[in-house]
Amino acid sequence: MFAIDAKFIYKSNQTSDFTSYIYYIMDSGNSEGRVLVWRRTAWNNSTALYGELVDLMVKDTQFTCGLANLLDSSEVDAFAKTIVNLFSAANKTLPLIKYLIYNEFTSKVMAEGEGSILRGNNIVNKIEGAYVRLIGANYLRYVLSDLVTRVVQDKDLRLEIDPRKLATYNEEDSGYEQAITNPELQLQQNRQALLEMSQMFIDRITDPQVVEEMPREIRAVADYTAESALKYAPESLAPLVGGFIMLRFFSPAIVTPEYSKLIASDIVPSRRAKRNLVLLAKVLQNVSNGVEFGGKEEFMTCMNSIVTDNKPKMSKYFQMICKDPTSPTQKWADLEGISMQQGFVVCKPTGAGGKQPAATSKWMVTTPSTFSPIQNGGNNKSAATVKLTNSNGSGAATQLQQAPTPWDGYIRHVEIHDLFDLHRILDLYREKVAIKMAVSCRATLRILELLKDLGPSPKTKIEKKKKETEEYDQQPSGNLNSGFDDFTFMLERARFLFQGPNDKHDKPVFYLIVNRVKPEVFDNINPLIAHIFKVMDSCVNLSSYTLIVDMSWCHISSEMKRAIFTHLPKLAEVFSRKYKKNIDKLFIVHPSAYTRAVIYFMRAFTSRKLKRKIHEVYNWKQLTTYIDTENIALPETSKDYITKSYRVVKVNSKGKRQERLIKFTSNSLLNIDPKTKRVQNEKRIDEIEEIASALGSIEISMKFKSGGGSGMTTGATNNASSTSSVASPAQQSHKPRGPIGFLSLKSGGNSSDGVRRYVCNHELERDHIIQDIFEAGFKVGLAKYPNSQPSSFGHSGPLPTEYRVIKVNNAGKHQERIFKLTIDSLLNLDQQRIKSENSFAGIEEVALDFENQDIVWMKYKSEPHKRKIICRDGEGKQLFEVLTEAIHKYQKLIDIQEGDLKLAAEESGYL
Repeated sequence: MFAIDAKFIYKSNQTSDFTSYIYYIMDSGNSEGRVLVWRRTAWNNSTALYGELVDLMVKDTQFTCGLANLLDSSEVDAFAKTIVNLFSAANKTLPLIKYLIYNEFTSKVMAEGEGSILRGNNIVNKIEGAYVRLIGANYLRYVLSDLVTRVVQDKDLRLEIDPRKLATYNEEDSGYEQAITNPELQLQQNRQALLEMSQMFIDRITDPQVVEEMPREIRAVADYTAESALKYAPESLAPLVGGFIMLRFFSPAIVTPEYSKLIASDIVPSRRAKRNLVLLAKVLQNVSNGVEFGGKEEFMTCMNSIVTDNKPKMSKYFQMICKDPTSPTQKWADLEGISMQQGFVVCKPTGAGGKQPAATSKWMVTTPSTFSPIQNGGNNKSAATVKLTNSNGSGAATQLQQAPTPWDGYIRHVEIHDLFDLHRILDLYREKVAIKMAVSCRATLRILELLKDLGPSPKTKIEKKKKETEEYDQQPSGNLNSGFDDFTFMLERARFLFQGPNDKHDKPVFYLIVNRVKPEVFDNINPLIAHIFKVMDSCVNLSSYTLIVDMSWCHISSEMKRAIFTHLPKLAEVFSRKYKKNIDKLFIVHPSAYTRAVIYFMRAFTSRKLKRKIHEVYNWKQLTTYIDTENIALPETSKDYITKSYRVVKVNSKGKRQERLIKFTSNSLLNIDPKTKRVQNEKRIDEIEEIASALGSIEISMKFKSGGGSGMTTGATNNASSTSSVASPAQQSHKPRGPIGFLSLKSGGNSSDGVRRYVCNHELERDHIIQDIFEAGFKVGLAKYPNSQPSSFGHSGPLPTEYRVIKVNNAGKHQERIFKLTIDSLLNLDQQRIKSENSFAGIEEVALDFENQDIVWMKYKSEPHKRKIICRDGEGKQLFEVLTEAIHKYQKLIDIQEGDLKLAAEESGYL
C-alpha cells in the first residue's frame, strides 16, 4: 500500500477535489525519509480539534462502522475499547450498539445465513463486550462474588470430568495416589458436583430479585439482539441472546475473577480452581444458548441434562432481562438520549410496510437509530422517561429524532489516551478512509481536514519491530544462537541485572535497574536466559535472596509491555521454582503508576506467600533497615530520582552534547541537568512553535517563540540564545544517518532562531514526548470551556502548579522552598535545584489545617510523621486542592494502567 505524506492532506470541502487528493497520495511514493512536522496549532488547539473529531464520529455512526470494517484483526480490540470509552463520555454508546446489531443482522442474514450472525470476534461483539464490562462491573460482583469466592477457596471441590486431564488435575492433592485409585468413581462424583455447582450459578443469575438489579444498559443490548433475532433469525433467538449475556458478560468474569475483582485481592486461584471455573463457564454457556454438548467435547455430554432441564428457566430469564422496568412502552428511550425538545421529535410507526403498527408485545421489533445524538445529562437511571403515542393514540414503538449536542458538553469526561488511540488508528488508516469512505460518509472529508491540523499521530504504533520479531521467529532452529556472544556482551555491558553486597543477614542481594532495560533485550531470548542464569543461579539455588527492582527514572513503553508478556510464559517455564520459593524480600524502589499496576497485575501469577514479600519503597533510605548504607548498590541517580522523565542529549548551537532530562508539568516542559539536579529552564507548551522529526529518527527539533519568557519564578535561565539551529525539514530528510543511528542535522548558524535539538534513546520515547506535549496542550485548552462541576472550593479553572512555601523540617527549622507539581510528582526546589521529589503514589495524606488555612499537612509513605507546610496568604487552600486533585487523578491513572496491562497481555496471548 502506498504511503501518504504528511503535507498532502485534503483541504477543500468540495467533493470534486477528491480525485486530486487521491493523486497526491499516490504521488507521495516511498515514506522513507519523510519528515514528521507538528505545528503549534496541533497541541494548542488539540481540545477543539479532538473534540470535533470525536463529535463527528459520535454523530455519524456510519463512519464509525465503516472505519471498523477497514481495521486489521490486531486493531479490533484496541479500537472497540477506545470507541466505547469515547461514546460513553458522550452518552451515545447504546445508539451505536443498536445500529451495529441491526446492521449485523440485515447485512448477514441474506448474504451468509443465520449461522454467521454475531459469530467470532467481530467489531459488534468486541464493542458489546467492552461496554458491558464497563457498565456492569458492580453488578457482576453483586451476582457472582460469593459463589466464585466459594469455588476458589474450596480446596476439596473437584469438578474435572475430562478423563484425559484427571491425573494432572489431581496433582495438587496431598493424597494424590489415593485420589486416582478409582478414577471412574471420582469422575462420577465430579460430574455430580459440577451439576450441583452449575445449578447454583444458574439459580443465582436467573433469580428475579437479582435480575431487577441488572443495569438497564445491559438489558437494552439484550433486547436489541432479541428484537433483531425475532425478525430475522427466530430460530437463533436463544443462542444469540444467551451468547451475549453469558459469553460477553458473565463467562469472562467467572474465568478470570481476579481481573473482574470478584475475589479479594489477597486470594490467588490455584490451578485446580481455575480449571473448575472454566468448566462452570462451559456449562453456563451451553445452558444459556440451549445447545447440547457433543462433537469435540464428548466428555461434556454428561451435562446435557442440565441444558434441557433449564430451557424453560432460561426462556423466562431472557424475557425478564429484555423488559424495560422503567418504561415498558417506550423502551430504553432515556438511555438512547431521546429528546422531547420541540422540533426534535419525529414519530414513525414501526408496523410492517409502514402501516399501522402491530400490537405491542414483549419482543417488539424497532428500527435502529440513525439520527444525530444529544447529550443526556445526569445519571441514566434517574433520567426522565419518554412516553409517546402514535396519531391514533395507541402505544407503539417510535423512532425519535435526537437533538445535537456540542462536544464541549462531554469533552471533560474523555480520557486523553483514548483520543491518542483514536488519532493513531485514523492516521494509520487514513489512506483507506480517503479512498473508500469519502463518498459514502459525509463526515470523512472534515475528519481528514482535522487530521491534517493535528499532524501525525503522537502515538505511533511501530510495526518495524513487530516485523523483525516475526522474521526472527521464522529463522531455522540452527540460527537461533547466531550472534549469541555479541548479544551476551551487550547484556553484560548494560548492567541492568547484577549482584550487590549481601544484606545485614548475609543473604545475597540482586538489583534489577529497569531504566537500563531496553526492548532490544527481548530480541533474542536465549542469551537473556543465559545471562540471568549466569548472574543469579548459583546463589538462588543454594539460599534465600533479596531482589531490588529499581523503577527510578524509568518509562515503560507499550512495546516493552508487549515484549514482556510475549516472553513471560517461556521465562516462567525455564526458571525453576526456587527463583520464586527462595526469594526472601522483593523491594520495588520508587514505584510509579505503571509499576503499582504491575504489582497488582502480577498477583494473579504469584503465590500468596510471594505477595507478602513485596514491599514498596518510596525513599531509598528505607532499605537501610535491611542493608547497610554503604552496601546499597543503587545507582547514584536513583537516590534523587525523577518519576516520569526522558533522558535525552541536548545538542547546542556549537554541536556540543549535554545530558538533560525532560519532565512535564501540566502546562510546561522542564529542562533538567541530571548531574547538578538543577532546572536549567522551563518552557510553556504554548511557546513551542513547531516540532519536527524524520520518520524513524530518534532526534527531535523544537522551535520556540523568540524572546519567550520562562514560566518559573525561580529565576531560571531561559534565553533563546542557548538554543541551537537546525536545517529545515526538507534538508533534514536528505541527510544521512549518523553513526549511532540518529538523523544528522546541521549545527551552527544563528542561535537566536529559538530551535533546540534533542536526541532520544528510542523512537518510542520520542513519541511519548510528543504525546505529553499534546496532553499538556489539551489540558490547557480545557480551561477555555466552563466546567459544569466546579471544585469543592469553588474553583472552575486550573490552579497554579507552583507555590512559594516554608517547609518545616523534622527539627523544626523553617526553610524557604518552591513546591512545583509535575504530571506525577511534587518537586521540592531550593531556587533552581531539586532538593527532593515525591511521587503522588508516595503521598499518603494531605490535610488542611482547621485553624489556619494557610497551613497544609503532608504525610509521606516513607516517613512516620506529617510535614508542616506554611503557604502564602490564601494559597493554602489552593495547594491542598491541587494536590488532592493530582493524587486522585494519579489513582485513576493506576486503574487505566491495569486495564492497559490486561489488554497488552491478551494481545500477546498471555491470557
